Amino acid sequence: MTMASLDKDFAPNPAGSLQDYNKLLFESIDEGLSTLGEPSKSALYDALDRSFNLKKTDIIFRTGDFYNALNRIFGSGAVHLQRLFMKNFSEKTGCSCVAFPL
Repeated sequence: MTMASLDKDFAPNPAGSLQDYNKLLFESIDEGLSTLGEPSKSALYDALDRSFNLKKTDIIFRTGDFYNALNRIFGSGAVHLQRLFMKNFSEKTGCSCVAFPL
């Protein structure tokens, strides 16, 4: 599963809302980027906006573009962030359908 398919493959709990899902997805990504350090996370958000026309608030709606941008920025290292995002999301939702070898 890739970040591009994460939002298509996850079926939110019927008791939850799309707004809850979006919030959890954004938090999962933001917390994963925080592992880079706050200055680096801020610089990455700026680079995504400037170079890829991808605003912080649009990431959860444009996961394919976000996935591609991370690959262009980090190369093969992007997969580690993507796995961290999915691990965070899994922990927040209780969904353990994907293995996360970190």
